[in-house]
Amino acid sequence: MESSPKVVAFAGEVNVTKRLCSLNSPSQCCTVTDVWTPTNTTVDWETHVEGDTSVIWSDIITHKLSFEKINDLKLWMPWGRGKDSPQWTDPLIPSDGNTGWWNDTFKMGMTMIDSKILQNNVISEHVCIFNVNTTNPEAVSSFSLISSPENVMAQGHVNITALPDGSGVVAFHKHFLRLQKNVPFTFKMHLVPHPMSGYSFRPGMNYVTTAYSEFFRRKNTNVKKTDYDGMGSYSWYAGNITDPFYLDKVPYKVNWDLSGKYFPYMGMFLPPVSRNSTWVNDAYGKQERNYSVSFDGISNQYKRYKERYDITTLSYLNYFEFGESLECPHAAPTGEGNWNDSTAYCKGFLSDSIITECVNWKDGAESIINGPINVNGANSKLFDTQLPGYHNHIKNQLSIKMNNLDTFFGIAVDRTDWCAVLTLQRDDGITYIPKFKRTAANLQYSWLNSTGITREIFGQNHTLLINTVGYTWVPMMRHVDGYFSEGHDLSALGLLSMKSTAILWTYTVSECCTEDSVADTYFQRRLHLRVFPMTPFPGNDHSITLDDKGLAQKYYTQYGSLFAALEGYEWSTDILNAISTGPGGGGGTGVCVNTFINPEINSTIHTVMLGKVSDTEVSIAVTKTDI
Repeated sequence: MESSPKVVAFAGEVNVTKRLCSLNSPSQCCTVTDVWTPTNTTVDWETHVEGDTSVIWSDIITHKLSFEKINDLKLWMPWGRGKDSPQWTDPLIPSDGNTGWWNDTFKMGMTMIDSKILQNNVISEHVCIFNVNTTNPEAVSSFSLISSPENVMAQGHVNITALPDGSGVVAFHKHFLRLQKNVPFTFKMHLVPHPMSGYSFRPGMNYVTTAYSEFFRRKNTNVKKTDYDGMGSYSWYAGNITDPFYLDKVPYKVNWDLSGKYFPYMGMFLPPVSRNSTWVNDAYGKQERNYSVSFDGISNQYKRYKERYDITTLSYLNYFEFGESLECPHAAPTGEGNWNDSTAYCKGFLSDSIITECVNWKDGAESIINGPINVNGANSKLFDTQLPGYHNHIKNQLSIKMNNLDTFFGIAVDRTDWCAVLTLQRDDGITYIPKFKRTAANLQYSWLNSTGITREIFGQNHTLLINTVGYTWVPMMRHVDGYFSEGHDLSALGLLSMKSTAILWTYTVSECCTEDSVADTYFQRRLHLRVFPMTPFPGNDHSITLDDKGLAQKYYTQYGSLFAALEGYEWSTDILNAISTGPGGGGGTGVCVNTFINPEINSTIHTVMLGKVSDTEVSIAVTKTDI
């Protein structure tokens, strides 16, 4: 039920206000005001939504763009379509390289979530940055609709719909936001018109990466980017490195310390002990038991790898998981508990933060999950970093790393997938689950708060990389310096890291290196998007090591110098386009082109992936833009 809209225009600004009420419940009403304001380069669109009464309710909040004629339009979004698979499509090309529209649904950022019984549910299609670009090849202009990453975060999805009458709709849906008086929401979007040349998504991305640069650029400005901008490993190995393959043939830059290599159990990443103390590590996984782990031992190993091999080591952290065979009911902490026993420590200091009642956006929040949630093979449990006990614990863990490791470079954080959980044990003031008529808290904000605390402690001197295996979603990335990610989410990770850096998991030799055609596809796609693969390395856990046949060594050596050439570079977004004009170019099935710049040395590199084209003579047309 909708009231007559009130329209007000003043000095170029247009305001439209409506009062909307549910047909099923007249008490469920809200006021929606849309404000359009022209600027020199955009039309800014703000939507203000607020419930009219004290009654709490929720409905899907949707922004829609409607198009009358879609047969000749091209559509582009920063998406992860087809992942790194035979169905992969170049994410730089709109409409899968064809003119037209189609029906599809994309999750907003979510790529995977572990269910309560630890079955991975992979969602192959998602949007990592909300930027809709449409182009008419017959026109002389194009435009992008960009949603501010500063908007309130919500679980959601995007629908693309082609209608029988030849029109089409792009709809951006946000779920579980509370509609109540004195709980206002403002959604800010930007309509960015720009010239059209080929496939002109870059001006829109240039706008969003400039206007919201803190979501895309690294914050560790006192650290050299080339210290970690390259291939990486996830290994327990701390021995000598003598093989020239690692030192000269590939740009191996960073090792992410295998979880358990130094910590006694999940969540207790460094124990609260004196500087001279020792402890026993967690031998879960491939690493060996170490009965005398110490702060000096960790520091010396980090220092040795950096000074001798120029390899930066990042320490493991996980914001959500704690314990080993944990038995800890939700209760007020007692204030006493030995750190050696995760159950005792939880009851003493963390029991207010264990999650025992929640819903999961993975399944549409259709059912309530009760009881502590087992999150890995060690029977760790899920915790909320916004509640006092675990909030303080994470801060203390970061401080212990900073204060006790003399050669501490930074951390890589695991498991963004838990951000799909909505806990019913806390009210974040904005979340409401209508099916159960319950207030809740979105763990996306727990994540954002935890990365913010990490950045506050690290300042500009230490590095924060994250594993986006669950979410590649730019609103969550305000405080990070780059990505070290599991999964196969190549396209979205390349787009998300266009101004920072990204390393993507390589699981086995068969994935990359069995024959020439497999290797060419694998490595060229990563060069195309400037996403570094993992390095085959001793002790790598569920990731690639050197094989007896020498296949990994052969192909990594062939491509190593090309990846090394891209160290320190970033995507060029201040050009209108870089398209190939050779065979199969201009969005055909053959040639894929990208352009990278290194502002520090004023250098530009074009990468060209030939694909199915047999003629290797390709021309590249580059056009600048002022957007």
